[in-house]
Amino acid sequence: MPILAGEAQETDDAIRKLTAPLRRAVEVWYLRGGTINHKRKMLGCRRERMLALLDEARVTIRASFSGSTGR
Repeated sequence: MPILAGEAQETDDAIRKLTAPLRRAVEVWYLRGGTINHKRKMLGCRRERMLALLDEARVTIRASFSGSTGR
């Protein structure tokens, strides 16, 4: 299923609205290469903390979509 321009814009907007630590975790996880260990070092935190940040970011983004689409 192709991604629509509107969906991409909604995703960009949702990511921009994240707090700086959550946005950084998303950027490192999805846009940087390397192992989990390398990524957590880039974030300067333990693996568990990095995964918690990603979970919080996903919940926040999901809530943003629910609020903007009325679903």
